[in-house]
Amino acid sequence: MGIQASNNRLLATALENINGETVAVLMNENDSREEVSISLGGKSMMLILPKHSVATIIIY
Repeated sequence: MGIQASNNRLLATALENINGETVAVLMNENDSREEVSISLGGKSMMLILPKHSVATIIIY
C-alpha cells in the first residue's frame, strides 16, 4: 500500500488493518511543527504535526 506525503522530513507508512480500514501513521522527529499533505487511495488531507509527535489516521 503506498502513501505519498508532501513533506520528506516526516516518516510515513500505511496499512490495511484486520477490520479492512486503511490506516496511516506519520512521525515527526523534528524540533519544529511540520505541515504535510498526504494522499492515499484517491483521498488526500492536510495536517500539521507538532514537534516530536506521532499521528495515526484512519481513512474510511
